[in-house]
Amino acid sequence: MPLPLPSKDPQPLAAGLYRTDAFHRHPLFQVGYEVVRSWNEAHALHGDARPDDVNPAYVAALISGNHNAEAAPYTRIRRLPRSHHVLVGSDGAVLASAYDPLAGGATAMEPETLHQFLRQGLVDHVQQAVGGHHGVIGCEHSSGLDSNAVLGALVHGVGVAPERLHTWSQEGGGEGAPLQQFRPFHRLLPEQCHRFEPGNGEGGPGIDLLQQQLNVFGAPAQIGGNPQAVALLRQQGCSLVFSGFGGDQAISHNAANVSSDLVALGRWRALLHWMGGRRAALKTAGGRALALSYRPWAVNKVLRRTRDFCSSDVLSRTLTPEGRIWIGQHLKEQYPWEIDGYLRQHHSIRRRVLADWVAVRVEDETRLAASLGMAKAFPLLDERLIAALLQQDPALFGEGAGRGRLLHRRAFAPFLPPFLRDNPTKDREPEGGLDQWRSELISKQHQALERSLKATSDWHPALARYWDLEAIRRETEDVLASAEPTMKGVMGTSRALATMKALSGWWQALDG
Repeated sequence: MPLPLPSKDPQPLAAGLYRTDAFHRHPLFQVGYEVVRSWNEAHALHGDARPDDVNPAYVAALISGNHNAEAAPYTRIRRLPRSHHVLVGSDGAVLASAYDPLAGGATAMEPETLHQFLRQGLVDHVQQAVGGHHGVIGCEHSSGLDSNAVLGALVHGVGVAPERLHTWSQEGGGEGAPLQQFRPFHRLLPEQCHRFEPGNGEGGPGIDLLQQQLNVFGAPAQIGGNPQAVALLRQQGCSLVFSGFGGDQAISHNAANVSSDLVALGRWRALLHWMGGRRAALKTAGGRALALSYRPWAVNKVLRRTRDFCSSDVLSRTLTPEGRIWIGQHLKEQYPWEIDGYLRQHHSIRRRVLADWVAVRVEDETRLAASLGMAKAFPLLDERLIAALLQQDPALFGEGAGRGRLLHRRAFAPFLPPFLRDNPTKDREPEGGLDQWRSELISKQHQALERSLKATSDWHPALARYWDLEAIRRETEDVLASAEPTMKGVMGTSRALATMKALSGWWQALDG
């Protein structure tokens, strides 16, 4: 029996002109000659799913970690691209034309005017999201700038009564102490602040989580969100959840790229001030000038940094000949714009905020919340505000090297606990120190990897068509046998086996 997909009665769009947005808040899907607005409508038009329906481009995104905002899990569902005008013809033809979602931003402003503009824009976005929700409101809360700005905008900007709020936080990794310090500023009582502690580090979709993803997404999710947090907030009666996600990519940008602009524009005195000394300024000027004039040099420098990422390409390297035919053409490396400090500031913002993984996360978390009857809002992913940032003097984003996020700290100062107004760093010291935290994390992941290796014998037999399963097991055994296991090796391999477990469960569900 094939896999029934989560569905609702489809309402195909009439002939006309429509538009998709930059973050998949308002997506469009085409199935055959019909266009609909939601995944569940597309699923209804698609019908039950079988193994032959699986889209190899989606599988490639799952095994590589290169998130894909265009691929649907099933080939008969076509995602219409983000940021496009879409013409649906009376004959069923569909034409799409791209537009720039960040064009036409407000012109350059003086600092104080800009701060007021951004502050009011955040309040307007939050107020609009709150409209129609008269009960309990949830808010993700960390010790960082972004979630505190959103929570502060609710309490100190819009004037939402603090007793209507419930927060969810993850207090590991040094988050707990600053959160305890910040909560009184937002006038939150202990019973309103909910905590989640990671489990035993099994590192991937277990049976219950996979079944939940199949129920919500109709397939293993690329990101998926945190179901425990969503369920907890729903239990408190929340109908709306706020997230500060997206701030790092734009409004709270770390300003690491500003020196590229100062060099490109020949603002040498500003560069000297930014770097805090002549020697640092000269060194930076040389490096940025080379990066601006010869892009391959900069790309090589950035890609070298990715060697330390906690990921593994074992699932790409162990494809069988049939697997390479099926998936290989879709395994395209995504450039890590998130860590490229050589771009000019505005280019960095545009590349980071419009990256596929941002849209995928927004959509997955929105769908997960909706499955429990909640709306989800991301006020810092406001196209109007981001477009305005692209017209401002790049130097306004920071005070100097290593002192970024200045626009955010100045604009949203009334909404932030005092400590955050002057401290842009995201670094937090875990209890017991970073070395102890890292050692404990590796140990937990090592134990989880041992369990995952034992479970490989239960994988769906169809996976052997596409992957050399023995090669995957051998590489896992090598990681486990290492006298000095690394975080990259253990976590990367653990995530790879978790992905295979999810694919196995998906295939089993598709087979019925």
